[in-house]
Amino acid sequence: QAYMALAGTQLSIHAGEPWCVDGVCAAMSGDSNGDRVGRHTQLVCIGREMDHAAVSEALGLCLLTDEEMANGTESWARLPDPFGRAWDMEMHGGKRVNAGHQRGHSHPGAQHDHSVDKQLLAVTGPQPSLVPTEKISVSTLVGGLARIMDEQVQLTIWRRASVPRFVTALSDPSIDPSHLPRFQGVVTSTGAARALRKRLTSQKESVPSHRDVSDLISDVEALVRIFAKVSGSQNVFIRLEVLAPNDGCSYWHQDCVPLRLVTTYRGPCTQWVHPDHSNATLRRKSADSEHAQSLSLRDVALFKGRGTTEHGDALLNHEGIVHRSPCLSGSDVHRVLLVLDIPERHHFE
Repeated sequence: QAYMALAGTQLSIHAGEPWCVDGVCAAMSGDSNGDRVGRHTQLVCIGREMDHAAVSEALGLCLLTDEEMANGTESWARLPDPFGRAWDMEMHGGKRVNAGHQRGHSHPGAQHDHSVDKQLLAVTGPQPSLVPTEKISVSTLVGGLARIMDEQVQLTIWRRASVPRFVTALSDPSIDPSHLPRFQGVVTSTGAARALRKRLTSQKESVPSHRDVSDLISDVEALVRIFAKVSGSQNVFIRLEVLAPNDGCSYWHQDCVPLRLVTTYRGPCTQWVHPDHSNATLRRKSADSEHAQSLSLRDVALFKGRGTTEHGDALLNHEGIVHRSPCLSGSDVHRVLLVLDIPERHHFE
């Protein structure tokens, strides 16, 4: 069974208990169709000024034809299942099952490197707690990111209702890191999709499906628009990068930018400390901090940096979120990170 909840732009879908099979429920209910007893769809659409005919027609296209119904379960199993990976995750306690091998095929370009720490690529599990303060804003609404323009706010976090579907696909540990999506360049506030599509669709083996590519592009496009609107910049510098275990900055630091948007699409997420602990953390930049917090795969973070920094400027007593990349040495886990910045002159060269 599947459960779906849609409210506004937030959609979540998760697996439930299996339907009755092999006549077990039929014996209890007296239903002669034992292999399909109880199977049904309940869908309620509530809205204003809806086009009932158009909605009915669109939903009707999702149904099996009489011929497809007559072909039976073996035929249905060969139909594409866009939620297959999510079902595998939920039905096995959050652990990714290589569905390709269960079904007799594998993703193009996939590898089977058992040295990858699969737990670090898990997309399920408890979310890190986030406590809003005067300097830290947390919202379940995307509009909450605009609070970064408040003078006292240093970090805004938009926590999505669920992990995006394409993030689950990217987190498959069997994917060869060389096939993960990459992009770098300056785009206009409305030109991200075109630039990304041209680059990522040429990476034929970038992610398991074209739909995942499309969903990724749509997500980046939306975040570029939001960042451009909040920052007031007509252009945005995109870094969609694949980080090896020893890449990234594992030292606590502040970025020399006015604003930066960050979200993780694969692997462990960025760690940060509350501004009240910035100086103490920077003094011991290579050490772990008891005040460290972590973003999650549901989080989009927009934070202030320390701004333009000249040689000889003091390290301490600057505004800007202190953060670092997670330490992944020895894990062979490759992260996928999206970073959005206001372009500087050298970005156009």
